[in-house]
Amino acid sequence: MKSPKKFNLETALKILLLLGYAAFFLYIVFSDAVSMYVHPRIIPYIIFAAAVMTAIALLSFSNLSEPTKKKKPFYLLFFAVPLLMAVLLPAQFFDAGSGIAEGLQLTAATSSAASETTSEASSEISSEASVPTESSTAESAESIYSAPESVETVPTDSLAQSAASQTDIESQEPQATASEDVGDDVIVMDSDNFYEWIDQITNSLDDYIGRKIVITGFVYKGEGLGENRFVPARLMMVCCAADMVTVGLLCNYDQTAELEENAWVKVTGIIGKSTYEGEEVPEIEVSEVEPTEKPDREYVYPYF
Repeated sequence: MKSPKKFNLETALKILLLLGYAAFFLYIVFSDAVSMYVHPRIIPYIIFAAAVMTAIALLSFSNLSEPTKKKKPFYLLFFAVPLLMAVLLPAQFFDAGSGIAEGLQLTAATSSAASETTSEASSEISSEASVPTESSTAESAESIYSAPESVETVPTDSLAQSAASQTDIESQEPQATASEDVGDDVIVMDSDNFYEWIDQITNSLDDYIGRKIVITGFVYKGEGLGENRFVPARLMMVCCAADMVTVGLLCNYDQTAELEENAWVKVTGIIGKSTYEGEEVPEIEVSEVEPTEKPDREYVYPYF
């Protein structure tokens, strides 16, 4: 008589955990709650992880009848507790008052990074440059005076079109998606282009002085901004919720003291220039501040 098959509790719990995590990952992706946890560019990796977990769980069904190990599977609680907390605790956006964001950024980080990269590249070129030898000079002269076998002629019309298209690309500005009726010369900063406009304005500030701008964000009145100054800010997520930074444009407004901290406002004004912590930054001369609703997606995401 065959003995009844044993049930492997440890394997069953592992399968439940794998399927639980996979289901949770897929839920936050398709409900868009994932934007509260990580940058949208991480979504493909989350979907891939859910697929791998599901595959491992399905393959583990064949091990349900294997003998159970002597040790009890209490160690699986370390994986079960985070899953239960993720399911039971509702996801929500943070604000500046939560203290999760580090510091205030009034200029685009790409500006300083680009200048550092350029200076490093220049120093490498100058350090690696060598005086040409007699043989290399002779080879260069020979290549200059030797007639090429064939010369391809490029039409001047094609060169002109290429130069024009390159100019259009270099001068392209972030596109506003606001539905309100504004003039063509008005900059409208919204959730889709918030950081891109900060990048464009701070890196070419002189080109934007005098331009009218409309920006939506929560009121940030941090220490060191100065009298009558505030920032209509957003929380920027570079990778995940643990590395968020408060970003925005400095505003000069004579009724700043009356604004409520963290209240969402729509600011209209003219772009000017000022200094903050010894650095040249844009400053908006505010003409109007009006309360507004929170956007559906409160965070902004660079490089997306």
